[in-house]
Amino acid sequence: MKGGTIKPEGVLSEPDADKLGRRLHKSMKGVGTDERVIIEILTKHSAADRKTIGSCYKMKFGRDLKADLKAELGGNFESAVLALCEWDNHYLAQWCRKAIRGLGTDESTLIEILCGCKRDMVAQVDAAYKYQFRRSLEEDIESEMGGDVKRLMVALLQDGRENDDVGVSPQRTKDLAQELYEAGEGMNGGTDEETFIRIFCTTNYPQLKKTFEEYNKFADNSIENAIEKEFSGALKDALVAVVLCVKDQNNYFAKVLHDAMKGAGTDDDTLIRILVTRSEIDLEDIKEAFKKAYKKTLAEAVTSETSRDYQKILLAIIK
Repeated sequence: MKGGTIKPEGVLSEPDADKLGRRLHKSMKGVGTDERVIIEILTKHSAADRKTIGSCYKMKFGRDLKADLKAELGGNFESAVLALCEWDNHYLAQWCRKAIRGLGTDESTLIEILCGCKRDMVAQVDAAYKYQFRRSLEEDIESEMGGDVKRLMVALLQDGRENDDVGVSPQRTKDLAQELYEAGEGMNGGTDEETFIRIFCTTNYPQLKKTFEEYNKFADNSIENAIEKEFSGALKDALVAVVLCVKDQNNYFAKVLHDAMKGAGTDDDTLIRILVTRSEIDLEDIKEAFKKAYKKTLAEAVTSETSRDYQKILLAIIK
C-alpha cells in the first residue's frame, strides 16, 4: 500500500505555521487573489498542519481563515479549498447532513460514505456528526429514510462488525456463502433482505471477502450479479458498494471517481469529496487502481473534466 498523495512531514512548528498564515493573508489582500499561493500551501500540508496554520492565522489577524477564503473565492475552486480546511471525518459528516436535510434524501452520498468506507471511518463520521450538529446520525437516518436500505444504514452505524483479527473460518465461509445463496438466488420467490443485511454488517472484512469468493464457486455467479438480479433501488446500490469495498476499496473509489466524470457533466461534489478525504489515506493506491481499470491516469481524467484554478488544485492533490 502506497498511501496518500499528501504526506505529513513531521509536526509543523508554530513559527513556520505563522509564516504560512502570513503568506495566505497576503495572497488575499488588495485587489485580486493569488490562488497559486493558496493551492501550494493547502496541498503541500496535511490536515493537521492546515489546522495549525488556521489557528496561527486567527491569532495573528483575529480572523477565521475559512471565512476569509470563502469571501475571496468562488465556485468549485472554493469548495475544494474549504474541503481542505476540514478534518476528513467532519467534512464527511457535513455531507451526511446535507444528504439528509431538505426535500428528499441523497441516498447515493450516504451509500458512498457509510457503505464505501470501513468501520473505523464510519465510527469517526458518526462521532463527528454528533459533535458538529448535536444530533444523532442514526436518528436522522431513521426519520428521513425508509425501507430496507434504512435498516442497512442503521446496522452499519451500530459498529457491530467483528474485528478483523477474529480471522477466517473455512467452514464458516461455506456456511455464509450458502446462507446468502438461500436468502437470494436460491429462494423460491422473494428475497430475505434481513439475512443479507445481517451478514454484510456484522461479519469481518477478511471473512466477507472469502465468503464472496466462495459464493462464486458455490453459485457459479458473482455476489454482485446476484445482488443486481435479486435487489433493486438504493438497497441494491448499498449492498454492491459494501461488496466492492470489501473486495478492494481502492477499486471501489476508482469506480466512484470514474462514474463522477463519465458522460455529460461532472459530479464535482463527489470528485472533491473523494480526492480530499482520501488524499492522506490511499489516493496513491486509488490512482493505480484507476489507471489499471480505465487505461488512463486519474490526472488525465480530471484534466479533461475541469479547468482553471479548480483543475490546478485537484491536480495538486493528485500529484
